[in-house]
Amino acid sequence: MKGIVRTVVLISITMVLIIMNYGYGINLNYQEEEIMDLNLQASDPYNEPYMLQIDLQQSKGQISFFQQAIDQLGTTSIDKVVELWVEAERTRNGVYQYGVASPEQKAKLINERGEPTDKFWIIGGSSPWLTDYEEINRKKLDEETFEVQLKYYWGTSAGATEPTFTTLIVGKFNEFWKVKEVR
Repeated sequence: MKGIVRTVVLISITMVLIIMNYGYGINLNYQEEEIMDLNLQASDPYNEPYMLQIDLQQSKGQISFFQQAIDQLGTTSIDKVVELWVEAERTRNGVYQYGVASPEQKAKLINERGEPTDKFWIIGGSSPWLTDYEEINRKKLDEETFEVQLKYYWGTSAGATEPTFTTLIVGKFNEFWKVKEVR
């Protein structure tokens, strides 16, 4: 019974954290040490913080597996690269950007945001939010490289804000198109 209660409590806490992060945009980007100060012995398997540590290790392992799989995937069109890049802005989910980034750009994202096993990859905040976008220019730089200029339209509870602009340099990597650079 204790195990069931512990599991229900952990699931409830996780759901509250997810709702706070995604539903309300509350930044819960704490360091692992701030969440759990674990100076505990592993010899007590019924110790709740020890169980949280195991769950954390399992989650980090799963994230690592997902990351390895994402690294093997890609998109076969520039349009899909742009669509997924913008979806990251719309949903505030930086994993989309990681998924369509070149190996060099992935390294930059990890350097900026931290390892996905240690940090939330939530980008942006609750306001402003992306209301729309348009591709304002696409220029061919060479046979396997394009420059794509995007215009983002943002909204707040007080109304629209000034649009912003992003330029993506998209290149071909084997059979996939990926973002090589962001300006």
